Amino acid sequence: MKFSLKILLWTIIVMALALGFSGFYFVNYVFETSLEREVGQAMDESSILGFAFETAALSVPAKYSVLPDNTVEEIAANLERGGQSSGRLLRISDEGKTVLYASDGFEMDDALLQQTDENNKTYRIITAGDKYYVHTGTTVNAMNRILYLENMRDVSEVFTERAMGFSLYRKVTLIMLLAGIIIMHFISSL
Repeated sequence: MKFSLKILLWTIIVMALALGFSGFYFVNYVFETSLEREVGQAMDESSILGFAFETAALSVPAKYSVLPDNTVEEIAANLERGGQSSGRLLRISDEGKTVLYASDGFEMDDALLQQTDENNKTYRIITAGDKYYVHTGTTVNAMNRILYLENMRDVSEVFTERAMGFSLYRKVTLIMLLAGIIIMHFISSL
């Protein structure tokens, strides 16, 4: 095998490996950063919803010493309607983790709910159909009741952007490799 052909082949191999690893790392880094931002926003939204729920519970008449279930459902429905533009999905459970209210389309298992307690907020990334969600769980203390508030935030766009990033990067890598082959072939044949 000619020396010029060896140089050409090794240059192509090194370029392909360098472009492949750097592209994967870059696209994955952007994805992870975006996903972390979305998780942070979902956790913040969960805290805000919990505070809004507790505030709404303060307007319950003083004749009740404990927040009634039907009031819990009413407050949850109002919180859900307040976030219709964001596609907010909520689920509220009582002290025994029995569901009192769930948005239409909130059809998740109870795995996150079982992990949620008064001392920690929880989250997980889930898929439902063709969408991705950040599913958060937190506790709400309202009128002598500990309730569990779960929220689902749609983050499908982040996953779509990752797929588009990998697709674009594959195309750019192929173009760069072809250009490198042509240039190295020209240089090695001189």
